[in-house]
Amino acid sequence: SLKKRLETKYAFQTTSDSEVLMYFLADEPTADLGLLEGIFAFVWYDTHTDTLRYARDSFGIKPLYKYEDARFLILSSEIQGILGSGLVGKCIDDSQIYHYLAYRYAEPTRTFFKGIEPVAPCPKTTLPTQNREALPALASAVVKQTVGDVPFGIFLSGGVDSTLLLALLREQGHTNLPAFTIVHPAKEASFGTSDAHFARLASRQYGAKLHTLEIDSSALEALPAFIDRIDQPIADGAYWLTEMLSAEARKSVKFVFSGAGADELFSGYNRHKAYHFYKQCYGLLMLGYPFLKVLAKILPTGFAHPYRQHFRLIKKFGQDISLSSEKTWQNFIRLSALPAPPVGKGITSVLHDQQYYLQHDVLALTDRASMLHALEVRVPYLDAEVVNYAQNLPLAYQLKHGKKWVLKKMLSDLGGKVYTTRRKEGFGVPIGAWLRAPVGKVYIDLLQNPQSILYNYLPARYIQTLVKQHLSYQTDATAELWALLVLEMWLQRQT
Repeated sequence: SLKKRLETKYAFQTTSDSEVLMYFLADEPTADLGLLEGIFAFVWYDTHTDTLRYARDSFGIKPLYKYEDARFLILSSEIQGILGSGLVGKCIDDSQIYHYLAYRYAEPTRTFFKGIEPVAPCPKTTLPTQNREALPALASAVVKQTVGDVPFGIFLSGGVDSTLLLALLREQGHTNLPAFTIVHPAKEASFGTSDAHFARLASRQYGAKLHTLEIDSSALEALPAFIDRIDQPIADGAYWLTEMLSAEARKSVKFVFSGAGADELFSGYNRHKAYHFYKQCYGLLMLGYPFLKVLAKILPTGFAHPYRQHFRLIKKFGQDISLSSEKTWQNFIRLSALPAPPVGKGITSVLHDQQYYLQHDVLALTDRASMLHALEVRVPYLDAEVVNYAQNLPLAYQLKHGKKWVLKKMLSDLGGKVYTTRRKEGFGVPIGAWLRAPVGKVYIDLLQNPQSILYNYLPARYIQTLVKQHLSYQTDATAELWALLVLEMWLQRQT
């Protein structure tokens, strides 16, 4: 639409979005960048007026970093680009290590390196919505984002978010679409996910061509090479899996659709439901507070059994609730087995996940992991119309019929009810089980080595106790051990 408007003034030589952006900035040098649709990060220098503009899209899907002092302004889409200039000293910001150990990533306005900061996303200009219902808005977003003359596919987990996108693509006539999913060996299924089963069902039902990538414990051998490639750590196993899946997808397609953003916008996480329940039933919960604390300590979650997932949720809820609503929310989102950070004033519930977790965890790892293999990831749930619709829904309404019921109803109406009743599972990797296997011994030894850099930041008893409890099946400390392992390996590479 922007190109059509500019074609009356400029003779376009390519079909590139970059050329459209160039003429747009030349034509309207002070234009409101919040009106731009799509994903972008750019630097624009106008030689005629000696002015500089730089920006990233309103959700921060594309990365852009800067370093500025009295001598230089350095901008790059990668932290390594700034360090590689030779103009900036590499100095680790210790405060970000503590933030990472609590929340899995660096603070929103900082990075792991002193002086290097992410450029803030440009504020989104909200226009009157054209679609007052979610389905037309999402369908429209999918149509807009299929524009292009290159082969594309979809990351398919068989969950609500990706299956709904596949169903909409099928409605628009896309058949035999390449779909990509991770498969775990049967013996690791209880610590992995059942994504492959539902991805196969969805592929058959909606006419996609499924490509599976089997990941087993031997993948740990490739972990050091992955750590070598990352700018800064994010303690989310999906980072590594997305990188592996991106490498597989890039063999046959140029871009893929992803369901990223759906959980954050439509209350899809267990913590959203738990926090809403906590707020609604605060008085009753405080009466049973002592019992819940005891129950949380005795429920077995360290080994595979039919009720493990349910026990994990009950255990976390019982451990994390407190008299303070702010502290309760922070407990819900932090790595609970590691030392608690100071409680500060912050955004709670869905808005936190939309403004912080989505950008600095989900989107950051998705873009970095995919672009390592020159694969573009498109995210229809973050289309302006869809976001506008979702953000006008009160939390109570979003959870009226359970987590993400708005999207589940859409998928059910498209014949996908079976996918709406499956258990919520993250895009996970059974690292916890792998660390207990012989192949994981080298990494356990790394964590237990008193010479490890981690011991400069955490008391030895925390790490040693955590490892011991996990190996003896007393608890499932997968998330915490993964965070520690990634951090230790990354820090070793910074010296």
